[in-house]
Amino acid sequence: MSEQLPQPFTIDVSEAEAGLSVVALAGEIDMASSAELERQLGALEGAEGFQVVVDLAGLTFIDSSGIRALVVAAKAIESRGGTVLLAAPSPNIERVFVTVHLSEVIPVRESLEAALADARQAVAGGR
Repeated sequence: MSEQLPQPFTIDVSEAEAGLSVVALAGEIDMASSAELERQLGALEGAEGFQVVVDLAGLTFIDSSGIRALVVAAKAIESRGGTVLLAAPSPNIERVFVTVHLSEVIPVRESLEAALADARQAVAGGR
């Protein structure tokens, strides 16, 4: 049996529309990559009420340092008037989030489409 190599961590940031950014994460977030995640997410800016949707569909692993990076970045964005939504975690990632009660700190939506709909509604409402 061959051992699987860890997938490299990637971050792809795009502006879906005015006031709404999508951050697609892929691979594994661990101690080695969590600082980059925190830096890139925490640096996102926008007008009051801007929305950040973090697409987790390509994420295969997250440890406690990755969860910490998500929380710290979300708090930084919130301090500047923005909101973060997490979207489309795999069943394994979702299980970790449930265990640590992450949805009590950052909203988690089951799909990217659901998160984008919520974010668009918030942008349109001028939250």
